[in-house]
Amino acid sequence: AREPLQHITGRAFFRYLELQVGPGVFVPRPETESVVGWAIDAVRAMDVVEPVVVDLCTGSGAIALAMAQEVPRSRVHAVELSEDA
Repeated sequence: AREPLQHITGRAFFRYLELQVGPGVFVPRPETESVVGWAIDAVRAMDVVEPVVVDLCTGSGAIALAMAQEVPRSRVHAVELSEDA
């Protein structure tokens, strides 16, 4: 069976983060890093002291964690229904 290297090692890298991943959790994609970079730039450009960010179906938490790390004053809410994630 074909298994992603990240599931074998249990680690995935996303922007400036090292994440834990395993079966049942999608490995963050490079395309997602690009979208998150755009979102971070957009949130930083907003004239809001504490922007609110919501990440639904967060999976590994890559998007929410990157937003929280790179936009320090943001209030990030991440929601996931899957127990595997």
